[in-house]
Amino acid sequence: GAQELLDAGELAVRAAVRAKKPKPAMTVGRQLVERFPWLGRAWRIRAEILLAAKETAQALEAVTKAVELDPKDVRSQELLGNVNLRFGQREKAKAAYEAALELAKGTPREAEV
Repeated sequence: GAQELLDAGELAVRAAVRAKKPKPAMTVGRQLVERFPWLGRAWRIRAEILLAAKETAQALEAVTKAVELDPKDVRSQELLGNVNLRFGQREKAKAAYEAALELAKGTPREAEV
């Protein structure tokens, strides 16, 4: 189902980013949002790929959509902070990081944020 495809997508992104070859994974990200446009996680995965490919403006659009669809996703909020920092938007980045920290409180993600 959707979870398995999203898990595979995340693995593809991580492998592509580690190999410093994000371009091939961009197809995966596009296909995920085409198939699951209502899932914030699909948009976050696409944003991660775009950011790794230095497609920062498109990454901002994708992560903004991810946060709109799932504002309680810690990783999306954290990524929104990272992308905003790339644009020099410190206040927006700070707000996203604070949201991520608040959402992560009491969860295993708390130490990672």
